[in-house]
Amino acid sequence: MVSAVLIGSVGASAAPPEGIQGNVIIQNEQSNPVPVEVQGQELTLVSSGVHVILNVNCAGGGFIYTVPNGKLLIIEDASASAFLAAGGPEPTVPVTLSLVTEFSDTFAHTIIGGGVGLPQSHGRTMKTYADPNTQVRFSVESCTQNVNVSVSFSGRLVDAT
Repeated sequence: MVSAVLIGSVGASAAPPEGIQGNVIIQNEQSNPVPVEVQGQELTLVSSGVHVILNVNCAGGGFIYTVPNGKLLIIEDASASAFLAAGGPEPTVPVTLSLVTEFSDTFAHTIIGGGVGLPQSHGRTMKTYADPNTQVRFSVESCTQNVNVSVSFSGRLVDAT
């Protein structure tokens, strides 16, 4: 003999809470971002081009892009290479290559790649942000002597509102 017991009940789904209509604002924290699509805005694609910087001091870098007023920059991928400077380092020199951006009064240091030995090239996808009127810069660290660097990134500009 087979028997069954039904626990609970089945009912229609609940209606959305009263008063909720249109757009909803989501507080998107950088430490735990919620993926969102920007709607109702025309997106501007940004490519920084390839910046070749010769004879970069270790623990140095430089500025490669300024975010326009009223726009937020979303960087989606970056690439960087390090190679010998004239009369420069041994091929076993360690190097770390990064992008540095300013978002919500905090500097984000996003590593593109690194390793020991030259030449080396790295590329990666990322999701990092830069506020309006701030500068994106690259950083070279961990090395002991000057190196040549090429760096580029691409992403989108959206309204900062």
